[in-house]
Amino acid sequence: LSAIMQLAKHLTDENHRGLLARARHKSSREIDLLVAELAPRPDVPSRIRALPRPAGSVVCSEPEAESKPADACSSQGPEQDMASCSPGAPNVPTQNAPTARRPHGQVLALAPRRFKLEVTVDQQTHDKLRMLQDLLGHQLPSADPAIIVCRAIDRLLDDTLKKKAAITDQARRRDRRSEQCTDRRGDRRTRAIPAAIRREVWQRDGGRCTFVDQQGRRCRGTRCIEYHHENPYGKGGQHEAGNIALRCRAHNRYQADLDFGREFMRDKRHRNSPHSARNTRGPLVRA
Repeated sequence: LSAIMQLAKHLTDENHRGLLARARHKSSREIDLLVAELAPRPDVPSRIRALPRPAGSVVCSEPEAESKPADACSSQGPEQDMASCSPGAPNVPTQNAPTARRPHGQVLALAPRRFKLEVTVDQQTHDKLRMLQDLLGHQLPSADPAIIVCRAIDRLLDDTLKKKAAITDQARRRDRRSEQCTDRRGDRRTRAIPAAIRREVWQRDGGRCTFVDQQGRRCRGTRCIEYHHENPYGKGGQHEAGNIALRCRAHNRYQADLDFGREFMRDKRHRNSPHSARNTRGPLVRA
């Protein structure tokens, strides 16, 4: 229904069959690109303006360590397609209702390969942007915020991929001895997956969940990707590329429930939750 709502004003007697066929099994994000192809719009000018801050608004700022909920990544967002998840699997994201609001920081497709980004930032971020415009005055006479944002995204993406998937221009030579599940002293197992293995698995799986449902459809999830051991680490599984695959958080949890039992994993997650009594400091009581 959400796809039909996005395409409704572009459907005609002549194109509706072909257009609906192209939109079949597409996510909301892919439908946006299709609409942009059908009705391209011009670029919007870059601008910065002050806005009144309504109650309950969310701005772009540094997140606090304890403000993130435990299940913050359990949903793929409105762009998640129903075909990307296994029917009946617990903790699997589902498609939002057609009337669901888009999240803050909306990205809107204007035309093929052209997008509009809208964000609200706090005073500190605004001041940093203005300082960058001044510092880049010789290199960037236009002071276009869009160019600065593009450069910042490139830098942050490189840093994040280096930490998450060990992807770097100067990767170390692969050391077979470091691929064992032991620490540097070699006297105990460690959960840390070697960088070379993480890099190989990430590139092989394309940074996307590899879960395949009963109909043979692969999950489309690319958010909150985790490394999954086919032979579980807790049951002696090794850090080897052939034993590790990428999974979104929902499908990684689903597989853990199958491997260790739903009750066991539910208790384990509860104990590890930052909101559990075990991890919450309370008043000291003396007998």
